[in-house]
Amino acid sequence: LQGHRYSMAEEAAAPPSKQVKIIAGADSFGCNLKDALISHLRSINIDVEDLGVSSYYSIAAEVGRRISTISSSSN
Repeated sequence: LQGHRYSMAEEAAAPPSKQVKIIAGADSFGCNLKDALISHLRSINIDVEDLGVSSYYSIAAEVGRRISTISSSSN
């Protein structure tokens, strides 16, 4: 579309060109933000795996493990 500039809202509403999965976790300080983010992502049909709430180091390590497992199995 010549001359048309896409807004961030239009980009966010567009379906992803390939399958997207978000793996989310938080510590107790980020729980409310994580829940709001997950709710929004699911409302626009993005697959989200919620690992819940734990200590910062534990939840970050678990998110990293999940991403590593997915990355290594897709290669």
